[in-house]
Amino acid sequence: MKFYVGIRAKADIMWVKERFMTSFQVLRRYKKVWCIPDWLEWIMDSGAFSELKRHGKYKFTPEEYFDTVQWWQPDYFVNMDWMCEETQLKKTGKTITEHQQLSLENQIKLYELLEDSWIKPHCGLIGTIQGWDIPEYIDHIDQLREHDMILPRMGIGSICRRGESDNIEAVCKAIRKELPDTHLHGFGVKNVVLRRPSMYDYLDSVDSLAWCWAGWRVIDPPRRLFGEPCHIHEYKRCIRNADDCSTCGRFMNHWVEKNLSLIETRGNT
Repeated sequence: MKFYVGIRAKADIMWVKERFMTSFQVLRRYKKVWCIPDWLEWIMDSGAFSELKRHGKYKFTPEEYFDTVQWWQPDYFVNMDWMCEETQLKKTGKTITEHQQLSLENQIKLYELLEDSWIKPHCGLIGTIQGWDIPEYIDHIDQLREHDMILPRMGIGSICRRGESDNIEAVCKAIRKELPDTHLHGFGVKNVVLRRPSMYDYLDSVDSLAWCWAGWRVIDPPRRLFGEPCHIHEYKRCIRNADDCSTCGRFMNHWVEKNLSLIETRGNT
């Protein structure tokens, strides 16, 4: 299973060893493209969850999003999907069926833009499967099939905010049964899910930005974890909110190593 760590700033790049994911909203703040080492594999996310949570809709078009994809040229970029959590439905005022249809329409549009672009050999679109209950996910898979939109890589949406690991596993298991040969990606998967050996049969890759939350919760983190001040705390007078490790690349690396060790252990169980 591949693990992509979520990052929120250019400075985090120097701490990434293998793979990372960052959002369109983060990248468009920068006027210049980052110098990203060739050996790093990365995904550009559309920032769908935060976009719908704040505005109840996308305030940018597929064309604007794809312009940024062409400018940055990630290894993969994620569809502009519409999540199906109850909080998101209340925010948008739409139904799950409408969210599924909008996700499909955006995926078709982005796929067409990619097909017509010069970056096609270098960049891949990650499609999305949306729903809440298992039958809804299966219905969306059928819709995607009808439009030939089951791509080599598909992400499973609306699972990161679920409280029960059993529920997440049931969804992933059902989707894997429907799509046995598709590379399935889990968005924002929790550590408790990675502790389940069966999940490695259902998901091929996952991402998480949870290190920021973990770093915020740690008490006196630098000396307890590293035996010395981390790179943020060495210069805390110059950096805002430096009383925790929520922006600390060294803590991020420490957290990623723990997850990779967990994946290696449970994935071979």
